[in-house]
Amino acid sequence: MFHNQSLIVAEPQRAVVLFPLSRQSREIEDLARRLARKRSQAAADRECARVSDAMFARLAALGLSECEQDEAVGAFFHEVDCEVDRLLLEKAPGCACCKEA
Repeated sequence: MFHNQSLIVAEPQRAVVLFPLSRQSREIEDLARRLARKRSQAAADRECARVSDAMFARLAALGLSECEQDEAVGAFFHEVDCEVDRLLLEKAPGCACCKEA
């Protein structure tokens, strides 16, 4: 007599990148330009807060954990910082922290 057993096949975990930075280059550049034009740090901080709040809300609605949200938003703003450095300091693309890695 055979028992009806289910075969469990383990599949490797696959990561899905919902918001790849390569597809956000326009948003990164636009935000960097807006920040570079701000007259004060307080104005730039308000713009960053507005953008990050919207990003966190969008990522939370997709069901990402807080850790995943932090990583995605942090990576986005790192790229924005690099672009602001490039715009303001007329450097080659990237920032000093990227070139050290």
